Amino acid sequence: MNKQMKKMYFYIFWASLFFERTLWMIFLSNKGYSLIEIGLLQGLLNIIMGVFEIPSGIISDKIGRKKSIILGHIFIILYLLTFFAYEYYPILLIGFVLYGIGVSLISGSDQSLVYEGISSDDKEGEYTKFIGKYNAIAIIAIAISALLSGTMYKINELLIFSVTIAAQLIALILIMTVKEIKSTKEKDEGNKFSDILKEIKIFVATRKEYKLLIMVIALMQGLVSILYQYGAIMLKDVGFGIQTISISIFILSVISALASFKIEYLIGKIGKYRIIFLTLLISVILYLAMSINVALIILAIFMITNILFEIWDTSLNIELHETVTNKIRTSLLSICNALTGLLMAAFSMIIGVLNKVVELNMVFMILASTVTIISIFLYLKYLKTIKKV
Repeated sequence: MNKQMKKMYFYIFWASLFFERTLWMIFLSNKGYSLIEIGLLQGLLNIIMGVFEIPSGIISDKIGRKKSIILGHIFIILYLLTFFAYEYYPILLIGFVLYGIGVSLISGSDQSLVYEGISSDDKEGEYTKFIGKYNAIAIIAIAISALLSGTMYKINELLIFSVTIAAQLIALILIMTVKEIKSTKEKDEGNKFSDILKEIKIFVATRKEYKLLIMVIALMQGLVSILYQYGAIMLKDVGFGIQTISISIFILSVISALASFKIEYLIGKIGKYRIIFLTLLISVILYLAMSINVALIILAIFMITNILFEIWDTSLNIELHETVTNKIRTSLLSICNALTGLLMAAFSMIIGVLNKVVELNMVFMILASTVTIISIFLYLKYLKTIKKV
């Protein structure tokens, strides 16, 4: 393993320690904010992520991955600081705008930094191995965050934000030590905005089948991400306490990390295209089973579908990475992330509206099963287009 990868592994561990991630909605709910007000914050975040993703990707391709990531962490730290003024809703709104910009600047840039740092001639095979470990380390950090967040919350509600700021500062220092590697061709040509946009247009025009792939990724990432955000409130609604929710998400994260470690093995044994289809199919069956209004069954479905997410999401992103050049990689990923953010905003509004009529677990069932079925049909059409079925 080269030094570049070791540094990125250390970086992603600290960068993924978000102790407030599973509890910020409950925190604001306990402070008197309604689900509509909380949903507006989540929706605003997703809209900002969606709108800013494409320009942030081009910025990353222009100024470099590392500088983009550094700026992203600065914005995230500013977002976390706004929770110390939680009684002022406009300040929270500003915080979520900053958060959306920060996440957009980082997303795609870190994966591109990993991909471009691989020195082996077999980039595709090595990337599968490295990104599996990279994602697993991120999930382990999320697991530790989830496990400790419940205890921190009991000690002091604001402690989850303070410790997250400290972790982000450490991640910021670590990413500064990573060397950004550019190919000789890229150094000679430079990355002009016009050139990047032109190459993206050519790629989209000549590789039309990848519109389907990007749509599947955006739909499913948007769905699972928004369900994860609202998951803590749903689990609280069906009767689980803060500590139980934290421990459950810890267990979920540990198992997800193991799945990420084994992704290379699973793809080798089952096949990339087959494993994506099977995990999506199992997911839709489980989502439909959420209509069984039993707390333990709902918890099990929430956990299993999130574990399956790590398998199909990594596999879909490997497929996307293997089709684009370094020059437009982050920009194209940003297009995908932009769609994801906008879809998350739409899903957040749908959840808010439907929750006035039915219980949150039933909202999850209706939304998740519908979106997953649509995604399966789009994925099968993609496979047919590239002649894999």
